[in-house]
Amino acid sequence: MAKLNNEETKLFMFFQQATGAAVRDLVDDGENIAFVVAEGEMGRAIGQGGRNIGLLQKNLKKNIVMVEWSEELERFVANIFFPTKVNVIVEGDSIRVSASPEDRKYVIGRGGYKIKLARTLVERNFRKMDVRA
Repeated sequence: MAKLNNEETKLFMFFQQATGAAVRDLVDDGENIAFVVAEGEMGRAIGQGGRNIGLLQKNLKKNIVMVEWSEELERFVANIFFPTKVNVIVEGDSIRVSASPEDRKYVIGRGGYKIKLARTLVERNFRKMDVRA
């Protein structure tokens, strides 16, 4: 996990108190906050009927993205794009993510958000790699 600044540390603590789930990392781009939740704690993080996501969005006034952690790089990358089903191919320092033609827009995300998020999270939690759709 990358070193967190003071604001990120506050968000980290707020998330854990609000959801009861352990968080491993977070990325705040100003519009969205992506929380990397400990493996097996996604249900607790989301809350019954999405209650925790709603609470976080209301209090933080930002879109909330949750990603489940995995020690396996391919699985972690697939979790970034969940619920979209993707194929993840790792070759050296490159990761290629592919999906069906109708799901490609969800892999890229609005303004390339999902691909940028994947690059950032992979670099912060594994190593610097090129992630492409």
